[in-house]
Amino acid sequence: MQINAPVIGAAAAWCLVVSAGAGEHPVNLLTADSATTLGGYVSTSAGWSPGAGTAFLPAYKYGGAGKSDGFNLDGVNLTLEHPLDETRFAAGYRVDLLFGPDAAAFGSQSTGIRGDLAIRQAYVELLVPVENGLHLKFGVFDRTLGYESFDTTVDAHFTRSWGHTIEPSTHTGMLASYAFDHEWSADLGVADTVGPVINQRASLVPGGARVESARTGLAALHFSAPESWELFHNLALSSGWVSGFQNGLGVDQSSWYAGGTWVTPLTNLLVGFAYDYAGLNRQPAAPLTTPAYWNATAGYASWQFDPAWALHGRAEYATRSGNWVAPGTADRTFSATATLEWKPWHQVLTRLEFRWDRAVDGTTPFGGAGPVPLPIAGTRQNAFLLAANLVYRF
Repeated sequence: MQINAPVIGAAAAWCLVVSAGAGEHPVNLLTADSATTLGGYVSTSAGWSPGAGTAFLPAYKYGGAGKSDGFNLDGVNLTLEHPLDETRFAAGYRVDLLFGPDAAAFGSQSTGIRGDLAIRQAYVELLVPVENGLHLKFGVFDRTLGYESFDTTVDAHFTRSWGHTIEPSTHTGMLASYAFDHEWSADLGVADTVGPVINQRASLVPGGARVESARTGLAALHFSAPESWELFHNLALSSGWVSGFQNGLGVDQSSWYAGGTWVTPLTNLLVGFAYDYAGLNRQPAAPLTTPAYWNATAGYASWQFDPAWALHGRAEYATRSGNWVAPGTADRTFSATATLEWKPWHQVLTRLEFRWDRAVDGTTPFGGAGPVPLPIAGTRQNAFLLAANLVYRF
Protein backbone atom coordinates (compact mmCIF):
# COMPACT_ATOMS: atom_id res chain seq x y z
CA MET A 1 0.00 0.00 0.00
CA GLN A 2 1.37 3.41 -0.97
CA ILE A 3 1.69 5.87 1.91
CA ASN A 4 0.32 9.31 1.10
CA ALA A 5 2.12 12.52 2.01
CA PRO A 6 1.45 13.57 5.59
CA VAL A 7 0.11 16.97 4.64
CA ILE A 8 -3.35 15.47 4.83
CA GLY A 9 -5.15 18.78 5.21
CA ALA A 10 -3.98 20.20 1.93
CA ALA A 11 -4.15 16.87 0.14
CA ALA A 12 -7.69 16.15 1.27
CA ALA A 13 -8.76 19.69 0.44
CA TRP A 14 -7.46 19.42 -3.07
CA CYS A 15 -9.24 16.11 -3.62
CA LEU A 16 -12.44 18.09 -3.26
CA VAL A 17 -11.68 21.67 -4.11
CA VAL A 18 -8.94 21.67 -6.73
CA SER A 19 -9.17 18.83 -9.20
CA ALA A 20 -5.90 17.14 -10.06
CA GLY A 21 -6.56 17.45 -13.78
CA ALA A 22 -3.68 19.85 -14.20
CA GLY A 23 -0.47 17.92 -14.43
CA GLU A 24 -2.03 14.61 -13.44
CA HIS A 25 -0.32 12.75 -16.31
CA PRO A 26 3.46 13.38 -16.13
CA VAL A 27 5.37 12.93 -19.36
CA ASN A 28 7.57 9.85 -19.75
CA LEU A 29 11.15 10.62 -20.76
CA LEU A 30 13.42 8.74 -23.13
CA THR A 31 16.06 7.80 -20.57
CA ALA A 32 17.81 4.61 -19.51
CA ASP A 33 14.93 4.27 -17.05
CA SER A 34 11.79 4.17 -19.19
CA ALA A 35 9.57 4.77 -16.14
CA THR A 36 11.10 8.19 -15.36
CA THR A 37 8.55 11.01 -15.65
CA LEU A 38 8.87 14.79 -15.84
CA GLY A 39 6.47 17.20 -14.17
CA GLY A 40 6.31 20.39 -12.16
CA TYR A 41 4.91 23.89 -12.20
CA VAL A 42 5.68 27.57 -12.80
CA SER A 43 4.24 30.05 -10.27
CA THR A 44 3.93 33.80 -10.88
CA SER A 45 2.18 36.49 -8.86
CA ALA A 46 1.54 40.17 -8.30
CA GLY A 47 1.19 41.74 -4.86
CA TRP A 48 0.11 45.06 -3.39
CA SER A 49 0.43 46.13 0.25
CA PRO A 50 -1.66 49.31 0.39
CA GLY A 51 -0.20 52.21 2.33
CA ALA A 52 2.01 50.20 4.65
CA GLY A 53 5.49 50.65 3.25
CA THR A 54 7.67 47.60 2.74
CA ALA A 55 10.28 47.88 5.50
CA PHE A 56 8.58 45.39 7.86
CA LEU A 57 5.92 43.32 6.16
CA PRO A 58 4.61 40.21 7.97
CA ALA A 59 7.45 37.68 7.93
CA TYR A 60 5.56 34.52 6.97
CA LYS A 61 7.42 32.16 4.62
CA TYR A 62 7.72 33.00 0.92
CA GLY A 63 6.20 36.47 1.34
CA GLY A 64 7.51 39.81 2.51
CA ALA A 65 8.77 42.94 0.81
CA GLY A 66 10.29 41.00 -2.08
CA LYS A 67 6.81 40.10 -3.37
CA SER A 68 4.96 43.30 -2.53
CA ASP A 69 4.01 46.21 -4.79
CA GLY A 70 4.98 44.56 -8.07
CA PHE A 71 5.04 41.51 -10.31
CA ASN A 72 6.92 38.35 -9.33
CA LEU A 73 8.29 35.07 -10.46
CA ASP A 74 7.71 33.02 -7.34
CA GLY A 75 9.41 29.84 -8.41
CA VAL A 76 9.74 26.89 -10.75
CA ASN A 77 9.48 23.32 -9.47
CA LEU A 78 10.91 20.64 -11.78
CA THR A 79 10.16 17.03 -10.80
CA LEU A 80 11.87 13.89 -12.09
CA GLU A 81 10.41 10.69 -10.67
CA HIS A 82 10.27 6.93 -10.98
CA PRO A 83 7.44 5.94 -8.60
CA LEU A 84 7.29 2.53 -7.02
CA ASP A 85 5.69 -0.17 -9.15
CA GLU A 86 3.75 -3.29 -8.14
CA THR A 87 6.74 -5.63 -7.88
CA ARG A 88 7.59 -7.30 -4.58
CA PHE A 89 10.91 -5.47 -4.11
CA ALA A 90 10.09 -2.17 -5.79
CA ALA A 91 12.50 0.74 -6.03
CA GLY A 92 12.16 4.31 -7.22
CA TYR A 93 13.38 7.84 -6.78
CA ARG A 94 12.21 11.44 -6.84
CA VAL A 95 14.02 14.72 -7.46
CA ASP A 96 12.39 18.15 -6.99
CA LEU A 97 14.54 21.04 -8.22
CA LEU A 98 13.59 24.62 -7.32
CA PHE A 99 14.43 27.75 -9.29
CA GLY A 100 13.74 31.40 -8.49
CA PRO A 101 13.20 33.49 -5.32
CA ASP A 102 11.30 30.73 -3.49
CA ALA A 103 14.36 28.50 -3.93
CA ALA A 104 16.44 31.06 -2.04
CA ALA A 105 13.82 31.31 0.70
CA PHE A 106 13.65 27.51 0.94
CA GLY A 107 17.32 27.59 1.95
CA SER A 108 18.40 23.97 1.45
CA GLN A 109 21.68 24.78 -0.34
CA SER A 110 24.43 22.58 1.11
CA THR A 111 26.92 25.48 0.89
CA GLY A 112 24.80 27.48 3.32
CA ILE A 113 24.73 30.29 0.74
CA ARG A 114 21.19 30.89 -0.44
CA GLY A 115 20.49 31.36 -4.14
CA ASP A 116 17.90 30.93 -6.88
CA LEU A 117 18.62 27.21 -7.29
CA ALA A 118 17.85 24.64 -4.58
CA ILE A 119 16.96 21.00 -4.05
CA ARG A 120 13.59 20.47 -2.41
CA GLN A 121 13.67 16.67 -2.48
CA ALA A 122 16.13 14.07 -3.78
CA TYR A 123 15.62 10.59 -2.38
CA VAL A 124 15.74 6.90 -3.23
CA GLU A 125 12.62 4.95 -2.19
CA LEU A 126 12.53 1.23 -1.49
CA LEU A 127 9.63 -1.09 -0.76
CA VAL A 128 10.35 -3.89 1.70
CA PRO A 129 7.67 -6.61 1.44
CA VAL A 130 6.81 -6.81 5.13
CA GLU A 131 3.05 -7.44 5.60
CA ASN A 132 1.41 -4.34 4.04
CA GLY A 133 4.74 -3.04 2.78
CA LEU A 134 7.39 -0.92 4.48
CA HIS A 135 8.40 2.19 2.51
CA LEU A 136 11.92 3.53 3.05
CA LYS A 137 13.24 6.87 1.84
CA PHE A 138 16.94 7.77 1.88
CA GLY A 139 18.15 11.26 1.03
CA VAL A 140 16.40 14.64 1.16
CA PHE A 141 12.64 14.64 1.71
CA ASP A 142 9.80 16.99 2.75
CA ARG A 143 9.07 17.42 6.45
CA THR A 144 6.68 14.94 8.00
CA LEU A 145 4.30 17.38 9.68
CA GLY A 146 2.07 20.27 8.72
CA TYR A 147 -1.25 21.20 7.12
CA GLU A 148 0.17 23.28 4.27
CA SER A 149 2.86 22.43 1.73
CA PHE A 150 5.70 24.22 0.00
CA ASP A 151 4.02 23.15 -3.26
CA THR A 152 1.68 26.04 -3.95
CA THR A 153 -0.47 23.91 -6.27
CA VAL A 154 -1.72 21.70 -3.42
CA ASP A 155 -2.51 24.55 -1.02
CA ALA A 156 -5.80 26.40 -0.97
CA HIS A 157 -4.05 29.74 -0.40
CA PHE A 158 -1.21 31.58 -2.11
CA THR A 159 0.34 32.92 1.11
CA ARG A 160 1.54 30.53 3.80
CA SER A 161 0.27 30.41 7.37
CA TRP A 162 2.26 31.33 10.48
CA GLY A 163 2.06 27.66 11.44
CA HIS A 164 3.78 26.67 8.20
CA THR A 165 6.36 29.38 8.82
CA ILE A 166 7.55 27.87 12.11
CA GLU A 167 7.60 24.28 10.84
CA PRO A 168 10.71 22.53 9.52
CA SER A 169 10.81 22.49 5.72
CA THR A 170 13.01 19.55 4.69
CA HIS A 171 15.32 16.91 6.14
CA THR A 172 18.37 14.92 5.08
CA GLY A 173 18.15 11.41 6.48
CA MET A 174 16.05 8.24 6.43
CA LEU A 175 12.27 7.89 6.73
CA ALA A 176 10.24 4.71 7.18
CA SER A 177 6.49 4.71 6.44
CA TYR A 178 4.02 1.91 7.12
CA ALA A 179 0.26 1.49 6.72
CA PHE A 180 -1.15 -0.77 9.42
CA ASP A 181 -4.54 -0.90 7.68
CA HIS A 182 -6.85 1.41 5.73
CA GLU A 183 -7.25 3.69 8.75
CA TRP A 184 -3.85 3.96 10.45
CA SER A 185 -0.38 4.72 9.10
CA ALA A 186 2.82 6.09 10.62
CA ASP A 187 6.19 7.62 9.75
CA LEU A 188 9.39 7.24 11.74
CA GLY A 189 12.78 8.63 10.79
CA VAL A 190 16.10 10.17 11.67
CA ALA A 191 17.83 13.17 10.07
CA ASP A 192 20.99 15.21 10.43
CA THR A 193 19.32 18.37 11.75
CA VAL A 194 15.94 20.08 11.90
CA GLY A 195 17.06 21.59 8.59
CA PRO A 196 16.84 22.82 5.99
CA VAL A 197 20.52 22.87 4.89
CA ILE A 198 21.39 19.61 3.12
CA ASN A 199 24.15 17.50 4.74
CA GLN A 200 24.54 19.98 7.60
CA ARG A 201 25.70 18.59 10.95
CA ALA A 202 24.74 19.71 14.42
CA SER A 203 27.05 22.07 16.31
CA LEU A 204 26.82 23.92 19.60
CA VAL A 205 26.83 27.29 17.85
CA PRO A 206 26.16 28.24 14.19
CA GLY A 207 29.24 27.29 12.17
CA GLY A 208 30.92 25.66 15.16
CA ALA A 209 32.42 22.23 15.73
CA ARG A 210 30.27 19.19 14.94
CA VAL A 211 28.51 17.14 17.58
CA GLU A 212 28.81 13.66 16.14
CA SER A 213 26.14 12.06 18.31
CA ALA A 214 23.47 14.72 17.66
CA ARG A 215 20.64 13.68 15.33
CA THR A 216 17.05 14.74 14.69
CA GLY A 217 14.10 12.45 15.40
CA LEU A 218 10.96 12.39 13.22
CA ALA A 219 7.60 10.77 13.92
CA ALA A 220 4.06 11.12 12.58
CA LEU A 221 0.75 9.27 12.93
CA HIS A 222 -2.16 9.46 10.48
CA PHE A 223 -5.76 8.33 10.73
CA SER A 224 -8.54 8.14 8.12
CA ALA A 225 -12.01 7.40 9.42
CA PRO A 226 -13.66 4.19 8.12
CA GLU A 227 -16.91 4.10 6.16
CA SER A 228 -18.68 2.84 9.28
CA TRP A 229 -18.31 6.31 10.81
CA GLU A 230 -21.08 7.44 8.43
CA LEU A 231 -21.34 11.22 8.91
CA PHE A 232 -17.62 11.48 9.71
CA HIS A 233 -16.29 8.87 7.28
CA ASN A 234 -14.50 11.66 5.37
CA LEU A 235 -12.53 12.70 8.46
CA ALA A 236 -8.71 12.58 8.32
CA LEU A 237 -6.41 13.38 11.26
CA SER A 238 -2.65 13.66 11.56
CA SER A 239 -0.09 14.45 14.24
CA GLY A 240 3.67 14.79 14.13
CA TRP A 241 6.83 15.53 16.09
CA VAL A 242 10.34 16.66 15.12
CA SER A 243 13.16 17.25 17.59
CA GLY A 244 16.80 18.02 16.97
CA PHE A 245 19.38 20.73 16.45
CA GLN A 246 18.49 23.86 14.48
CA ASN A 247 21.79 25.18 13.16
CA GLY A 248 20.24 28.36 11.82
CA LEU A 249 19.48 29.52 15.37
CA GLY A 250 22.10 27.50 17.23
CA VAL A 251 19.48 25.81 19.40
CA ASP A 252 17.74 22.53 20.10
CA GLN A 253 14.26 22.76 18.61
CA SER A 254 11.18 20.62 19.18
CA SER A 255 8.19 20.96 16.84
CA TRP A 256 4.72 19.49 17.32
CA TYR A 257 1.77 19.40 14.95
CA ALA A 258 -1.86 18.23 15.03
CA GLY A 259 -4.39 18.80 12.29
CA GLY A 260 -7.18 17.36 10.24
CA THR A 261 -9.81 17.80 7.55
CA TRP A 262 -13.46 16.84 7.23
CA VAL A 263 -15.49 16.75 4.04
CA THR A 264 -18.84 17.82 5.45
CA PRO A 265 -22.26 16.52 4.34
CA LEU A 266 -22.91 19.99 2.90
CA THR A 267 -22.31 20.07 -0.83
CA ASN A 268 -18.63 20.58 -1.69
CA LEU A 269 -17.74 22.09 1.69
CA LEU A 270 -14.55 21.06 3.50
CA VAL A 271 -13.30 22.30 6.87
CA GLY A 272 -9.97 21.78 8.60
CA PHE A 273 -7.82 22.79 11.53
CA ALA A 274 -4.13 22.90 12.39
CA TYR A 275 -2.04 23.49 15.49
CA ASP A 276 1.73 24.06 15.31
CA TYR A 277 4.24 24.50 18.12
CA ALA A 278 7.97 25.19 18.00
CA GLY A 279 10.04 25.33 21.19
CA LEU A 280 13.71 26.29 21.59
CA ASN A 281 15.32 24.25 24.35
CA ARG A 282 18.95 25.34 24.47
CA GLN A 283 20.51 28.60 23.37
CA PRO A 284 24.23 29.31 23.75
CA ALA A 285 24.18 31.98 21.02
CA ALA A 286 22.94 35.57 21.45
CA PRO A 287 20.52 37.29 21.16
CA LEU A 288 17.91 34.66 22.00
CA THR A 289 17.54 33.07 25.40
CA THR A 290 15.80 29.86 26.36
CA PRO A 291 13.27 28.60 26.76
CA ALA A 292 11.43 30.24 23.86
CA TYR A 293 8.33 29.17 21.97
CA TRP A 294 6.05 30.01 19.07
CA ASN A 295 2.69 28.42 18.32
CA ALA A 296 -0.16 28.93 15.87
CA THR A 297 -3.75 27.70 15.64
CA ALA A 298 -5.64 27.89 12.35
CA GLY A 299 -9.05 27.03 10.96
CA TYR A 300 -9.78 26.38 7.27
CA ALA A 301 -12.86 26.22 5.07
CA SER A 302 -13.16 25.53 1.33
CA TRP A 303 -16.27 25.68 -0.82
CA GLN A 304 -16.33 24.49 -4.45
CA PHE A 305 -19.46 26.35 -5.57
CA ASP A 306 -18.87 25.74 -9.29
CA PRO A 307 -16.69 23.32 -11.30
CA ALA A 308 -14.34 26.19 -12.15
CA TRP A 309 -14.75 28.37 -9.04
CA ALA A 310 -13.89 27.87 -5.36
CA LEU A 311 -13.71 30.05 -2.27
CA HIS A 312 -11.22 29.38 0.53
CA GLY A 313 -10.88 30.94 3.97
CA ARG A 314 -8.27 30.74 6.73
CA ALA A 315 -8.27 32.31 10.19
CA GLU A 316 -5.20 32.02 12.42
CA TYR A 317 -3.98 33.12 15.83
CA ALA A 318 -0.24 32.94 16.57
CA THR A 319 1.58 33.63 19.83
CA ARG A 320 5.23 33.56 20.81
CA SER A 321 7.43 34.29 23.79
CA GLY A 322 8.91 37.76 23.90
CA ASN A 323 12.47 36.48 23.59
CA TRP A 324 11.86 34.92 20.14
CA VAL A 325 12.33 38.20 18.28
CA ALA A 326 12.01 38.44 14.50
CA PRO A 327 11.34 41.53 12.32
CA GLY A 328 7.84 41.65 10.89
CA THR A 329 6.30 39.59 13.70
CA ALA A 330 4.46 40.24 16.94
CA ASP A 331 4.07 38.38 20.23
CA ARG A 332 0.39 37.88 19.36
CA THR A 333 -0.91 38.01 15.81
CA PHE A 334 -4.33 37.47 14.25
CA SER A 335 -4.44 36.67 10.55
CA ALA A 336 -7.36 36.24 8.13
CA THR A 337 -7.09 35.17 4.50
CA ALA A 338 -9.76 34.91 1.78
CA THR A 339 -8.95 33.37 -1.61
CA LEU A 340 -11.09 33.21 -4.75
CA GLU A 341 -9.95 30.50 -7.15
CA TRP A 342 -10.77 30.22 -10.83
CA LYS A 343 -9.71 27.40 -13.17
CA PRO A 344 -10.85 28.22 -16.71
CA TRP A 345 -7.89 26.41 -18.31
CA HIS A 346 -7.08 22.74 -17.84
CA GLN A 347 -3.55 23.12 -16.45
CA VAL A 348 -3.74 26.66 -15.07
CA LEU A 349 -4.62 27.70 -11.52
CA THR A 350 -5.56 31.35 -10.91
CA ARG A 351 -6.18 32.91 -7.49
CA LEU A 352 -7.12 36.31 -6.12
CA GLU A 353 -6.24 36.60 -2.43
CA PHE A 354 -6.76 39.15 0.33
CA ARG A 355 -4.82 38.80 3.58
CA TRP A 356 -5.00 40.79 6.81
CA ASP A 357 -2.46 40.47 9.63
CA ARG A 358 -3.00 42.37 12.88
CA ALA A 359 -0.74 42.60 15.93
CA VAL A 360 -3.09 42.15 18.88
CA ASP A 361 -0.46 42.75 21.56
CA GLY A 362 -0.56 46.55 21.18
CA THR A 363 2.67 46.80 19.17
CA THR A 364 3.22 48.20 15.66
CA PRO A 365 5.56 45.68 14.01
CA PHE A 366 4.48 46.14 10.39
CA GLY A 367 5.07 48.69 7.65
CA GLY A 368 7.32 51.69 7.67
CA ALA A 369 9.23 53.45 4.92
CA GLY A 370 12.64 52.36 3.82
CA PRO A 371 15.19 51.34 2.99
CA VAL A 372 16.80 54.80 3.45
CA PRO A 373 16.88 56.01 6.13
CA LEU A 374 16.86 52.50 7.57
CA PRO A 375 13.97 52.16 10.06
CA ILE A 376 14.50 50.32 13.31
CA ALA A 377 10.90 49.20 13.77
CA GLY A 378 7.53 49.07 12.06
CA THR A 379 4.91 51.80 12.36
CA ARG A 380 1.59 49.96 11.86
CA GLN A 381 -0.53 47.51 13.80
CA ASN A 382 -2.19 46.15 10.64
CA ALA A 383 -0.81 44.83 7.38
CA PHE A 384 -2.89 44.13 4.27
CA LEU A 385 -2.04 42.26 1.09
CA LEU A 386 -3.94 41.92 -2.16
CA ALA A 387 -2.31 39.29 -4.38
CA ALA A 388 -2.97 37.58 -7.67
CA ASN A 389 -1.41 34.19 -8.39
CA LEU A 390 -1.11 32.37 -11.71
CA VAL A 391 0.29 28.81 -11.80
CA TYR A 392 0.84 26.46 -14.74
CA ARG A 393 1.28 22.76 -13.96
CA PHE A 394 3.00 20.51 -16.49
